[in-house]
Amino acid sequence: MAVLSLLAMKASAQGGLTATLAWDTSISADVAGYNIYYGTRSGVYTNSLSVDAYTTSTQISGLNAGTTYFFAVTAVDSASDESDFSPETYFSTPVPPKLLTQTWSDPDGNPFLEITTAQVIPRFWVIEYSLDLLDWYGFDYGYGSAVDEVMPANNEYFPQLFFRLAIF
Repeated sequence: MAVLSLLAMKASAQGGLTATLAWDTSISADVAGYNIYYGTRSGVYTNSLSVDAYTTSTQISGLNAGTTYFFAVTAVDSASDESDFSPETYFSTPVPPKLLTQTWSDPDGNPFLEITTAQVIPRFWVIEYSLDLLDWYGFDYGYGSAVDEVMPANNEYFPQLFFRLAIF
């Protein structure tokens, strides 16, 4: 019987989340591959994918934030007979923090932009900026803290700046 574990969870550039799953090799000598099953209800797997016998980990992409996923794996032999499900593992994908922005002026009329998050981000984070949405540059970073950044908003490029939060 294979033992399944979740190795990592990361956000993808396409906006979904990716889970990296790994499992122990089956003790059967006749294993031709593995089927990985997953869904949003325990024991009810609405999605699956197959990998060959030499694969003991895979990535599942396109997962939604704020959703609990349940995973199980089976071994398949050369006659297409399938083993029982492995013990199930599950993971709740995190809800990404939202960047909050506000502009204000000091008593002298100088404009400022404040970028914050309402919650602490328990991992390493980077605020990045771009002029064209293609090239991104680090502006500030932190670990295990909320974002609370203030910057002057009075340079010639400011109306064209875009900001994003990257979490690692």
